[in-house]
Amino acid sequence: MNIGTTTITVVVTGPTGASKTYTTYISRFSPSSNAALKSVAVNGQNYPINHSTIIGYIAKDVSGANLTITASDSTATVKLNGNVVSNNTISVYLDNKQSNQFTITVTASDGITQMSYNLYVIRDSSQVSGSNTSGSNESNNEAEFGIINSMLIIQT
Repeated sequence: MNIGTTTITVVVTGPTGASKTYTTYISRFSPSSNAALKSVAVNGQNYPINHSTIIGYIAKDVSGANLTITASDSTATVKLNGNVVSNNTISVYLDNKQSNQFTITVTASDGITQMSYNLYVIRDSSQVSGSNTSGSNESNNEAEFGIINSMLIIQT
């Protein structure tokens, strides 16, 4: 069917010769080229999307995370490391490294337009599961730092 509105008219004639006309309108819209992300959350905590990079934090003793990834256009397809994300959520295993990297790919409903994002899930050494995520290491004035995707990341 072509993009636009198609009109289908059906005339039904009964056994007595009486007829009735039914008209149906079917609209087909152009597929979207929107491959942007709306939001990314790690274990329920939303994190900002800076260009194509998202940095999320977890407690140092966590071995897995629940990711909620939402595309700006609900008709887009979202993949995490090549696996389709169903219902905007996916659970991932985190290895023992300080930082785990994931690739999010959003394909617009046009099937052509794609955008890729890097998600870094970083272990917050000052936190353990169930503790307040706003804690810091102020008592000994230590900070951890690293460079991820040309960005300096400092944890205090």
